[in-house]
Amino acid sequence: MSTTVHIISGSSAGLVSTLMFHPLTLLQTRLQCSNSAAKGIINSVKEIILVEGKGSAKPLFQGLSPALIGSTVVWGAYFCLYDQLKGYFEKTHNYSNAGIHLTCGFLSGAATSVLVNPIFVIKTRMQLQNYNSKTKYSGVSNAFKTIIKEEGVVGLYKGLLPSILETSQGAFQFMFYEQIKQKFLENSENKGLTTAQSLAAGSIAKMFATSISYPIQVVKARTQMKPNPQNPSSNSISNVIKTTWMKEGISGFFKGLGVSLVRVTPGAAVTFCVYETVKNMFSNTIVKN
Repeated sequence: MSTTVHIISGSSAGLVSTLMFHPLTLLQTRLQCSNSAAKGIINSVKEIILVEGKGSAKPLFQGLSPALIGSTVVWGAYFCLYDQLKGYFEKTHNYSNAGIHLTCGFLSGAATSVLVNPIFVIKTRMQLQNYNSKTKYSGVSNAFKTIIKEEGVVGLYKGLLPSILETSQGAFQFMFYEQIKQKFLENSENKGLTTAQSLAAGSIAKMFATSISYPIQVVKARTQMKPNPQNPSSNSISNVIKTTWMKEGISGFFKGLGVSLVRVTPGAAVTFCVYETVKNMFSNTIVKN
């Protein structure tokens, strides 16, 4: 199957899932970066709508533009790279197993992390800012210019190391997904997964992968926060880990996990379902022609 098909299928998947679940992503980011006691999903939503939005839900969609750009690019590139690497390893070794899927997932994730880290730094900053703040970023271009001006290019690559380490989640996710997919196809006459199967495989794979790698997500989100002018190193990786452990203990590294699972489980299900659907659509069109 052509590279273009994987890029289009992956980008479509990222676009749809982001549009559907962005408010939950915002909640997850805020909970990850909060030092106060967790308020829960419903209370957090109420506070954002009533206090920041003054009755409007608009604050829940802060950072949507960079999220759409980032997710479309990252999923298009990820699925394409993953398929190319998997094909290479399978051709070279004449077999496919969980180890190969894990390796391909990690390499694909590392490459895409370097590519999209700047847009995700902007997304994180825009999701964390108060909707009524007079000093908030007015948009993606303003955030980009402001970060460059105040922090230099390095500011756009805050959290890159945790992002690369976080690709372990994507690697585990694809490994679990491939194993589940193979089990489904072993007992089926179809060449591809049904909608129900892709939804189930995506959900289960994401739940396991997220739980395993969640502490890395928390560290990454906190390193991408806007630094304290009086203490520029306050959100360095080592300081974030140390401060989180001292002030919040082990639970601090799992803040927002509940929100994350509520968001990413259906989000992953939709992502893989859209990807498989679009890919199969192109495959059927090619076969007919």
